[in-house]
Order: sequence, then structure tokens, then C-alpha cells
Amino acid sequence: MAIIRSDTLTLQVASAEQQAALADTLALYRRLVRDLMTVAYTHWPAVGVCE
Repeated sequence: MAIIRSDTLTLQVASAEQQAALADTLALYRRLVRDLMTVAYTHWPAVGVCE
């Protein structure tokens, strides 16, 4: 299953400190989304099933 991204964001970074903070935030975001998607795919057969 291919993931298609349709958004393109351009962020302006004014300082090295902001660049480092942005890089840390992006790394954390990607890790958390990857973990969340692992849980979602693992439990996908049960999602939406009401018994």
C-alpha cells in the first residue's frame, strides 16, 4: 500500500536553534506516527467491528 502525500509545507527557520528544534520535532512526530500506524495496522481487522 503506497502512502500518497498531497501537502507541501515550507517552513522558514531564522536561527540554528530553531533548525535544531524543528529537526527534533520532526523526528519525534515521525516516530510517533510510525508507532501509531503499527498499532492501527495490527488491530485493523477489529476496527469498526461491534459485537
